[in-house]
Amino acid sequence: MIKQSYQHGTKRKNRKFDINTMAQSGNNNRYGIFTFLNTGMLFIIINIVIMAFEQQTPKFYLLVYLGILLWLLSVILWVSGLVALKKHGALTQTTNYMSTSQVVDSGVYRIFRHPQYTSFILFNMGIMLKIQTTLVLFVGIVAIVFIIIGMKEEEAKLLKKFGAAYRNYMKRVPL
Repeated sequence: MIKQSYQHGTKRKNRKFDINTMAQSGNNNRYGIFTFLNTGMLFIIINIVIMAFEQQTPKFYLLVYLGILLWLLSVILWVSGLVALKKHGALTQTTNYMSTSQVVDSGVYRIFRHPQYTSFILFNMGIMLKIQTTLVLFVGIVAIVFIIIGMKEEEAKLLKKFGAAYRNYMKRVPL
């Protein structure tokens, strides 16, 4: 936990940062554009830029092919998640695919609770396997940590939104 103190007018406020209490409070936007998912995605973008300029020859070519396979799997998983949300999320014409009005537990969501987040992790792991440098490994691990924390944030939001239905879904399907 991180304690934050700041001056607001004449009144001093103290806040504790905790993933679980933040999401349960219902004030999910208090950090503005900073979210753990956005930060994780930023680190993935940094890894893509590093990959574009990296001149070092990989040490293990089998890992390069495994990395490319992970990229392909990540794209399939990401698209499958979008399709399932659009198909089974009880959306209205004015809402986007992220504004589902019911728990989606069919399609790829039978296997993963967060296929998009998982696809970001797989994509990042593919970069780490393809490039095989210490810098890319470090940036990749940081990205994965932020994405996993972002998954936890999303879990708390979905529990608040869907209640017992989502809690039952969490018992049936792994993260």
